[in-house]
Amino acid sequence: MLLQRLREYAETREDLPPAMYQTVFIRYVLQLSNQGEPLALIDLATQQQKRGLQKKAPDCVRSSGDRPILFADHAEYTFGLPREQTEKNIASARRRFHLYQALVEACANTSNEESVSSVLHFLRNTEPGRPPVNLPEDFDPTGRISFEVMLETQHIWPIDLPAVRSFWANTMASGDTTRIMQCLICGEERPPVASLPVQIQGIPGGQPTGMALISANEEAFESYGLERSRIAPTCEECGHRVGTALNVLLKQRETHLTVKSLAYVFWTSRPVAFDFSSMLTQADPTEVRQFLTSPWRGKESTIETTHFYAAALSANNARIVVRDWVETTLDVAQDHLQRYFQIQEIVDRAGEPRWFPLWQLVEATLNKTQKQPDPLPRAEEALLHLAFHGGSLPPWLLYQVLRRVRAEHDVRPAQAALIKMVLLSTRTTDRLGSELQPAQGEREQILVELDLISTDKAYLCGRLFAQLEEIEYQAMGEISNTITDRYFGTALSAPASVFGRLLRRAHPHLSKLAEEKRGAFYRLDESLQQILACFEDKTFPTILTLIEQGRFTLGYYQQKAANRQAARQGAAKKADAQQTETPAK
Repeated sequence: MLLQRLREYAETREDLPPAMYQTVFIRYVLQLSNQGEPLALIDLATQQQKRGLQKKAPDCVRSSGDRPILFADHAEYTFGLPREQTEKNIASARRRFHLYQALVEACANTSNEESVSSVLHFLRNTEPGRPPVNLPEDFDPTGRISFEVMLETQHIWPIDLPAVRSFWANTMASGDTTRIMQCLICGEERPPVASLPVQIQGIPGGQPTGMALISANEEAFESYGLERSRIAPTCEECGHRVGTALNVLLKQRETHLTVKSLAYVFWTSRPVAFDFSSMLTQADPTEVRQFLTSPWRGKESTIETTHFYAAALSANNARIVVRDWVETTLDVAQDHLQRYFQIQEIVDRAGEPRWFPLWQLVEATLNKTQKQPDPLPRAEEALLHLAFHGGSLPPWLLYQVLRRVRAEHDVRPAQAALIKMVLLSTRTTDRLGSELQPAQGEREQILVELDLISTDKAYLCGRLFAQLEEIEYQAMGEISNTITDRYFGTALSAPASVFGRLLRRAHPHLSKLAEEKRGAFYRLDESLQQILACFEDKTFPTILTLIEQGRFTLGYYQQKAANRQAARQGAAKKADAQQTETPAK
C-alpha cells in the first residue's frame, strides 16, 4: 500500500516535478538562435551554488549501458566530447552523441516544437568531439548541459515545454518491451524496470548517492526467476513517481523527521494546517497545551475523511528497509498524538508541566557521561509507533531507562516522563493498580505530579527514599557518601532489605534538625509520617518487578520535585517577611 499511496501523493501535488523529471543542477546552458546557431555557453555556477542552477529537468538512472537524458546531459552526450583522449573513450563518446541526437530527432518529430528543431539543427551541424562553441578554461565535462533557444522575443528552454515533457514521459515509460508484467502499483500491463528510475536520498546511514526502495542483489532474495527490482514488478512511470514523491517528503520539514537511525515520512490525502513534525521535534509547551485543550475537531469539517499516512524507513547498505507503516484517518492520528502527549506530561523540578521533544525521550535511555553515546536501537521507532499507531511502549524501553537511573543515582525529567509513558500505555491492572485505569476518552492526567493518596507500595517506597534523602541533606549538608550513593540500587529492587536500616539512620538526623532547624524538622517529620501511614500493612515489598521499579522511580522523582518546590516557596515567604519587617528609610 505504501507504493500506491506515494503515487497518489505525486499525482495530487502540483509542485512535484513532472513524470520522469527530477530537480537537478544544470551547470551550463547553451544559447541558440532559432536556426540552431550557437550563441554562447553560459556557466550557471555561482559562489553560493557551485553546482549550477537547480531546475526541473529530465532524469533517469544509468546503472549500465548508454542512455541519453534529453536536454540535461553531460558533455559526452551533448557534444560527443570524451573525458579522456583514448581510442575507447573517443568511440564511446561518439556513440553516445549519436544516441543523443537520435533522441532529440524523435522528440522534434513528435512534439513539432520549433525550439526542439533548433537544437536538432545544432546537433546535425556539430562534429562529435568538436563543439562549435568556446568552452571555458574550467569547463566541467560532468556538468549537465541544457539549451535556451532565442525565438524572436521569447527565450525558451525546451525542457519546460509540455510537449517535451510528454515525449520524455512516454519514452521512459515504454521501457524494455521484451517482457510485459502487471505493475504492482498501477495494475497496468507494462514492461517492468530492472531497477527503479529514482534513487532515494535522505535516509540516515544510507549511501549519499541514493538507495533503492525495491531491489534484490542475491539469488536468495529472488523469486520465480525475477531478479533485481522485478521481484515487485513496477513500470517506469510508477517507479519514477514513487521515487520522486518519497524524495520530496524526505526533504520537506513538515513531512518528515529524522531521529538517530530512522527517518519517518508522513502526509495527508489533502492539505491540512496541522504540523506533526513540529509537535514531535519541538514539543513547544504553548502549542502542546493548546493541542490538548482546544476543540480542534470542530475547526476542520473534513478531518474524519482526510487520510493520514506514515512510514518508518531505515538503511541497510544500498537498500531501504520499511520498518513501519500507518494508514488511518487524520482524526485517529490526532487522537493517538494527543494521547502520546497526555501520558508523558509531568511536572518538572521547577513545578512546571513539561512535554518533551522526541530526541530528549530517546536520549533518556543513553549514558550522558559518554561524549557520543550510541543510540538505543529501536527506541525512536517505538516512540513514533506510539505517536502514530497508539498501543503501548515495550517493556524493554522501561528496562533501558531504569538501567540509566540505577547507574546515575538520579532521575532526569525526560526519564521520568518516559517511565510514565511506558506505565500508562501498558495498562496492566495487576501491576499498576486501579488508579492507572482512566475511563475511555478521559484525559490521562495520572501521575502528572506527586500523588499524595496513592497506596501503591512501590510508589510509596520511592517517595520514602526521596524523603529520607532530603532529611539527610537538611541535617548534614553536602557529604561525599550519601544514602543515595550507597543504597539507591538496593532500595529500587529489594526495599525490605534496606528501609528498616535507613529509617533507623534517619532518627539522629531528625533529632539534629529538631535542635537546629525546627521549621525543617516539623515539615520533614510530618511528611515522613504521612508516607509511612500510607503503607496499609506496615511492611515493605521484598522484591520489586520491572513495572514496580518504574513506579518506585516515579515516586522518587515526584517527591524530590515537590520538596524542591516547597523549599522555593518557603524561601520566597521568608524573603517577603524580611522585606516587610525592614523599616522604610
